[in-house]
Amino acid sequence: MSLALTVANATNVEQNTRVSAFQRQFRIVCISGEARVSAVLKGLSPDVESTAFQSDTWLVNWFATVGRARGAEPHLMLATCKATGSFCLALPLVRWTSGGLTRLDAVDLGLADYVAPIIAADFAPSSNEMNRLWKSLLAQLPKADMLYLGKIPPMLGTRPNPLMLVNGLHRHRQRAWGTSLTAPPLDFTALGMPKKRSRELNNRLKRLQAVGSLSFRIAETAQEKDAAFAVMCAQRAARFTAMGRPNALDSADVRDFYRSLLDQYDGRSGAVLQTLSVNDEIIACGLGLVTTDAFLMIFPTIGGEEWKVYSPGLQHFRKSMEWTAGRGKRLYDFTLGSEAYKTEFGAVPTELYEIVAPRSLKGRLAAAELTVRRKIHERPELVRFLRNLLKPTVEGGK
Repeated sequence: MSLALTVANATNVEQNTRVSAFQRQFRIVCISGEARVSAVLKGLSPDVESTAFQSDTWLVNWFATVGRARGAEPHLMLATCKATGSFCLALPLVRWTSGGLTRLDAVDLGLADYVAPIIAADFAPSSNEMNRLWKSLLAQLPKADMLYLGKIPPMLGTRPNPLMLVNGLHRHRQRAWGTSLTAPPLDFTALGMPKKRSRELNNRLKRLQAVGSLSFRIAETAQEKDAAFAVMCAQRAARFTAMGRPNALDSADVRDFYRSLLDQYDGRSGAVLQTLSVNDEIIACGLGLVTTDAFLMIFPTIGGEEWKVYSPGLQHFRKSMEWTAGRGKRLYDFTLGSEAYKTEFGAVPTELYEIVAPRSLKGRLAAAELTVRRKIHERPELVRFLRNLLKPTVEGGK
């Protein structure tokens, strides 16, 4: 199929042609190569549904930075209706090699918090229909040892995620956390913050305001973005070094990726960098993604030890949530991780899921290892037993 025809099919949603879910048949096409995949993504209708991590801005910039640096080949599995030619679903993937295993993964490599397809605004398949589509899609995949999709959310905004209908879905080890916002002004105690904690943060905010001029702002000019991004990277590096944890922003390709996203914000969607400053010194940062109905916090950071008595990170979250509510967003998404402060801001967990589809003997062995890890993770008492069992070995047999 030509690229021009593919783009046309991807954007052609026939509103007056309805095909029964039991009769609908799909045409599956695999689009390969960065230029071709990017062209199709940019040609999709603006009313398609997905998460912020499958927007054309995220994907195209990822391909041009992280993807190129790590040799990840872009592919797009495109499903259209045979009867009408209308776009139904697209699944962005990358093929790469890790540990001798050729993998087909979501466009992620540790950076996307959610994995999902891109679907037409009117695509609502039955379970049978979705599994028939999925079977056809698997048959058209590029050659690889395994397909892996992790961190699958149940919803795409307000729409059900059709991947939840696929047979063989498993719960992922991680969960997401988000707070449903009310109309401004926000009442954090009404959201779920204990009154004592709210008073404490208010008192610390007053003391912080007494130190100097306090401001919360969005980096807008290129100079402001460069300066704030450098501060955010430095703050994160200091924190992760102190904790002995790997830091994704240590990689130049990852830094280039997130910095490029900041130039794509159009006032309605894209990436923004928020800063909380005292006398023009940035004491907290937050890089996040803006969608039509949510703000997703990706990288929150805080300044040095001298600011900790004021809880700059929590003060920043309050300002960020107020900014989000003021723009009519319904959800403040803290994304992955179960840090205690999230529940203080009224966040509730959402289970995430994964799909593992081995395509070779090596893939089946890798999938079996993932199954063992999943089963262990689902049994905390087994995790504790194994840790105790290995402890003498780790400590030299004592």
